[in-house]
Amino acid sequence: MKCESTDIEIETLVNRIKNEDMDLQPDFQRGEIWTKQKKQKLIDSILRGWKIPPIHVIHNHDTAVDEVLDGQQRLVTIRDFFNNEISIDGNIQPEDARMKGLDGLYYKDLPKDMQRRLRQYSIVVIRLTEYNPEEPAELFYRLNQPMSLTSAEQRNAYIGVTRDQIRELTNKF
Repeated sequence: MKCESTDIEIETLVNRIKNEDMDLQPDFQRGEIWTKQKKQKLIDSILRGWKIPPIHVIHNHDTAVDEVLDGQQRLVTIRDFFNNEISIDGNIQPEDARMKGLDGLYYKDLPKDMQRRLRQYSIVVIRLTEYNPEEPAELFYRLNQPMSLTSAEQRNAYIGVTRDQIRELTNKF
């Protein structure tokens, strides 16, 4: 299987979805399942300039359409935000004064320069070509295998005073 990686601006992805050059709902995909809060966290991450995981697509040579293998929920969220269906939650942690000032706004309400920066935000898209029929399904399975973190791993992911206090306590025992 050949995998080609490209950085694509959100504006291009949204247009490809709108023009049906990218299929968010191929036969193997589940429906839209993300909660409003999860969608708002993704938008918050993008607005903060944080990198999000890559999108995997299967290029269908017969139709020239890219079928989304992994990243459907992220692309649906981005599409819906650009269609003014999702507002910004400015209270998502960690607290940020700039984000707080955007609370409740939709894409259309953002200042033009912020809209421009959002449109120019790039996401890595990995396009699968030259594959055996069973390979995309196996990759989908591997990408979507749930991997739960233990409570200790979750606590360790926190940065700051709380994590340091927990480490001090565990080192004493």
